[in-house]
Amino acid sequence: MKITIGGLSGTGTSTIARMLAEELGYNKYSGGDMQRMNAEEKGMTIEEYDAYLKEHPELDNAIEERQKTLGETEDNFILESRIGWSVIPDAFKIKLDCELDERIGRITSDTKERIAHARDNFETTKEKTIAREATYQVRFNELYNITDWNADEHFDLVIDSTSTSPDEIIKIILAALPKV
Repeated sequence: MKITIGGLSGTGTSTIARMLAEELGYNKYSGGDMQRMNAEEKGMTIEEYDAYLKEHPELDNAIEERQKTLGETEDNFILESRIGWSVIPDAFKIKLDCELDERIGRITSDTKERIAHARDNFETTKEKTIAREATYQVRFNELYNITDWNADEHFDLVIDSTSTSPDEIIKIILAALPKV
């Protein structure tokens, strides 16, 4: 079974993708990891890399093509990706939602070594996150003609992670997955 997990920054997509992959014994792939790796290779923050992508859409297209190929050649994996639902249409598609302030609190308290906003204060992180998320709409519309990339109707399952623990989210997902 192919599973995609999408959602805005701080909703828990990375945590849930990792935990679900472990539970199911699936491989896990991440569009965000691919972007962060590209940014790191160029010595850029994720914000700088997002700006760079405006002038180099071929980099977004390359990641989309890698994800599409994954969907065509593999099975039993989880892809964490904002537009995974579009790239792998035959996947079971999960979206995580979360209230904005909770998302920002998670991002600012994240102790993992990430390129994004983990070292900024709450308000600066909130401003950067809102600005960054606005760029997705423009990029996805220009590149893929997707105008509503985070709309609930693109997903088979939508879970609010604001006050739901990761363990509870995994239980909800496992109960909702199609039986194979």
